[in-house]
Parts: sequence; C-alpha cells; structure tokens
Amino acid sequence: MVVRRLDETQDQTIADAATLMNSEHVESSPGAHDGLVVLVSLRPGDTRHGTAAMYAGEALLDGRVPRDELQRVYDEEMTPRLRGGEVAAAVDAGLSAVARDLRDGPPAPTRSPAQRAAAGVTRLVLDPRHAGAPRARGGDGRAAVASTQRGASGP
Repeated sequence: MVVRRLDETQDQTIADAATLMNSEHVESSPGAHDGLVVLVSLRPGDTRHGTAAMYAGEALLDGRVPRDELQRVYDEEMTPRLRGGEVAAAVDAGLSAVARDLRDGPPAPTRSPAQRAAAGVTRLVLDPRHAGAPRARGGDGRAAVASTQRGASGP
C-alpha cells in the first residue's frame, strides 16, 4: 500500500501501480502473479481529492479474489471512506476485505456488476496493457481492476 502526494490522472495512477508491482516484484514467489498493490495519489495538501487504484496479479484474480469481488471491495469498502477523506480507513477496509476473501473465499454476490454500474458506484477500469489474457499476449499476468478519480464532481 502506498499513499503519496501527487496530482495525477487515473491512468497515471494505474500505470504507476503496475510499475510498482513489477519493479518491486509484489508476489508471493517469482512468477506467482498473486500480488496486490493499493495506490492512493492525493493532491498535495488535500486528503479529499486525488486518484486511487487496486492493482492485482492475475493469479489472485483467477483465485479467491475474482475481478468482480475486488471491484466490490473497492466500491463498497474503500470508496465511501475515500469520499469522506478517510484514506487510512479506506485502505484498511480494502485490505481487510481482501484478507477475508483469501481466508474464506468471496462472499455470495448481493448485487451484480451491472447493478453496481447502474447505481453509479465506480466503473471497472482495466489497464489495456494487462487486461484479458496477458500471458497469451506475452504480458506479465497482472491486471488493474479497480480505480477511481476523486475530485469536485467525483467520489
């Protein structure tokens, strides 16, 4: 988990999360592709505006924390706290939910991704350089699954 003071776009935050995962080898063992990066970029001097992203290894997404569940964690656990400027609480809630999923598996869905999207919670953002079947394209097996930009009109 990283919190930093930068004024950057959502795409930059996702790219930086990917760079962090790759450069620091965030995974349980070489080639496991099971790491998770939570990156929060806040505008300098402002805890209420910025961007945030969760960037997960493909094996994590294909295992006990599927894409829909990671998006739910971001939408329902992190986003409300981020909107309130509670960055540490948002990160704690997100990491705690992922830890529960790793231990117990994801909870039964209460709303479909389409229902969440219709409610305008947060849209799913996939980094096109890592989405889909990255190993087939020679990628690194990682995907960004949850991200939002917070600002005057955003969460």
